[in-house]
Amino acid sequence: MDIADLNSVTALCKKYSPRIVIHCAGIAHQKLGVVDLAAYMRVSSEAAENLARMAAEVNPRMRFIFLSSVSVYEEEDLNMPVGKNSLCLL
Repeated sequence: MDIADLNSVTALCKKYSPRIVIHCAGIAHQKLGVVDLAAYMRVSSEAAENLARMAAEVNPRMRFIFLSSVSVYEEEDLNMPVGKNSLCLL
């Protein structure tokens, strides 16, 4: 199933009515400069947004848990807006 396809994900969740959706799909362990940006954005950004929208539409009380890539934890050399010591503002 293509998790970036909002219609497919919504139909599946309407069929099974989960209370929790855990999104941990992603493209990991690619070397800098070798990343397929279109595929990365589709899986990492569009899919996460579609899953969150689906959860809100199908059941506003559904819990949506998003797990990020491990690469955010030790990329000290990159100019990243969020790091391992950043505060959670939620």
